[in-house]
Amino acid sequence: MKTKLKAVLTKETLITLKRCVPVFLLVLSFFVVNFALLAKNRDTSSAFAAIDTQRAEDIRKSAILGSICADEDQTCAVSTIDPFADLKGLQIRIKEFLFTEFPEDEAVERLETEFGFEIITERVFLPEDDYEDFAAELLAKDDYDVAILPYMDMISVVQEGRYFKEIDADLDLDMISFNGQNIGILADEYPAAGLFYNKRIIEEAGLEDPIELFKRGEWDLDAFFKYLQTASKDNDDDGINDIYGIVIKEDLTDNLAAANGIQVLSVDEDGELILEINNPGFREILGFIKEVYSGGYKGGMSRQGFVDARACFYNDDASSYKELSLSMDDEIGFICYPSDAGLVRSASSDVQVAVLNKNMEVDESFLKAFDILMRPRNDAEEYFSEIFDDDDVVSMCVEMSSDNYISPIYMFRELHDFYLDMLRDVKAGFSMTDVTSDIAG
Repeated sequence: MKTKLKAVLTKETLITLKRCVPVFLLVLSFFVVNFALLAKNRDTSSAFAAIDTQRAEDIRKSAILGSICADEDQTCAVSTIDPFADLKGLQIRIKEFLFTEFPEDEAVERLETEFGFEIITERVFLPEDDYEDFAAELLAKDDYDVAILPYMDMISVVQEGRYFKEIDADLDLDMISFNGQNIGILADEYPAAGLFYNKRIIEEAGLEDPIELFKRGEWDLDAFFKYLQTASKDNDDDGINDIYGIVIKEDLTDNLAAANGIQVLSVDEDGELILEINNPGFREILGFIKEVYSGGYKGGMSRQGFVDARACFYNDDASSYKELSLSMDDEIGFICYPSDAGLVRSASSDVQVAVLNKNMEVDESFLKAFDILMRPRNDAEEYFSEIFDDDDVVSMCVEMSSDNYISPIYMFRELHDFYLDMLRDVKAGFSMTDVTSDIAG
């Protein structure tokens, strides 16, 4: 019975299929024709997408100097005119001092390919003694267009400004000014100095990750001092710390002052520079530094002490994160300097400055190429996302880099030397009254 039924169903199915063949062929032909049309339309859409991509690229490039078209409908102006045609064959001669390494070789190759101008770089190695005089002699020559200087090591050369042309063009870049003139441009992409910390040491000390305090708005001077004090350990009771609260690369004073919105220098009504020793905020910072040193929370080592897990904190730029991480067994974190004022800021001093040769003729084409050369290769969020995985740390660094503060104390050699003498007295444990008396005297 089952077999007969199966045969009947099979026969009926065949009859039905025969009746449906014409309809099936008609439907099939419909799909074939429409598929061909869709494919054609997709090719057309791809072509338009390519045009849109090219337009977007043109707009991206022209955005460097302002949009060519005021109206979005004026597509022909963007797509048919090369706004960088005048840069083809242009040469920019760069004189690099010390090991500034700007721009990087990869960036040079990309810029030359994308915009057509040539970048010729000469690296200058300075002698250990009298290098400022040596640099000044080189800067007085005409064999370069742009000089890249390490700001902190070339203070007097930069501040004199007699070798550099004022940059009076309307460039949306981080300018370095002196006596009301824009004499240089910050050549570092996104300086963000802060504090690296050893997460294992912090956990073993029973402390919370500092980034959590930062997120709650509690990362201030008192919290930082507690961490330095608690993390410092004398494990064998020999009177010498085996683990220190911090080892440093650069002095903490300027960075803590900047992070707390404290003006280290001011100018009086006669135009004289004043070191703000009587500023209550500055005195608090100096008192903090004195307590850190006198309490033995600062170790004598520097970077290697942190790498060897002999210190909880180490101050350096955020860009050192990957290098430090690869050098250490312990996991590390990065945090901004503590602030009682709610600021996310540091005092940049170890930065690079680009200046223009005073003897050169600057035209619109050169300024256009210079503007392109000096712009960051990507935005701040992308830059820091390539360094850190933590979104909170990335956001913190973006905020820090948007408020670049070049420490002014380094711009004045005599005042800077006096400032360092004062800090030595503070770190040696002299009372603030004694330090103030010495300054007044």
